[in-house]
Amino acid sequence: MSNVKYLLSIAGGAILTYFKLYGLAYIIVGAVVLFDIVTGILASLMDGSGLSSQKAYKGVIKKVVLFVALAFGTFLDVFIPYAASSVNFSVPKNLLFSSVICVYIAVTESISIIENIYRCNNQALPAWIAKFMKTAKDDIDKGGGEDK
Repeated sequence: MSNVKYLLSIAGGAILTYFKLYGLAYIIVGAVVLFDIVTGILASLMDGSGLSSQKAYKGVIKKVVLFVALAFGTFLDVFIPYAASSVNFSVPKNLLFSSVICVYIAVTESISIIENIYRCNNQALPAWIAKFMKTAKDDIDKGGGEDK
């Protein structure tokens, strides 16, 4: 177990060093994606729907796309100030594209995790949490809810 701690510490340190400020975003997304995969597998086993290689393949592609989206946000955070400075245009160096994408991914994956936990054991969480998360997911899918 202590070897795993050392390995995770080294890997986390390397990621933080490589990505500097962006490392935390990648760690957060990695953690919620991992939790979603694990709870999704458990939910499929518990509710009797079973595991399917086709579903797993689609799920892996979706998770890879999440990291591509985050990498694109990081690219925009770095590229836009660089490109703007090359044409003598001033742009803040601390853009938030990757942060916004990270929060969006963390929220949507957290909703999925809660749904999976509820599928495993509908008494593990209060029903109002599952209902609240379902409503939040529907609002996100609609683009932020209804205009008033």
